[in-house]
Amino acid sequence: MILETLLWRKAMIRWKLNEVMAAKRIRSKQLAAALGIREVSVYKLRATDNMPRLTEERLDGICRVLRCQPGDLLSWIPDEEADND
Repeated sequence: MILETLLWRKAMIRWKLNEVMAAKRIRSKQLAAALGIREVSVYKLRATDNMPRLTEERLDGICRVLRCQPGDLLSWIPDEEADND
């Protein structure tokens, strides 16, 4: 029963690309050019708080450009806080 409860809990991993880019003053256009993708693709990555599906190569590229660790782009919100949203 405990395992079933854990499996059905809402995942609350928050994606913080927008915050990290703002703190480092990197624009979507700059990140897109460095990654070789369209600016609209970066916009979509920035516009969500949910962890997007990324390839290892894409995550590596984002971290390389932003000079950050993957953990800098994520935060975990305990269930109690997630339930209040």
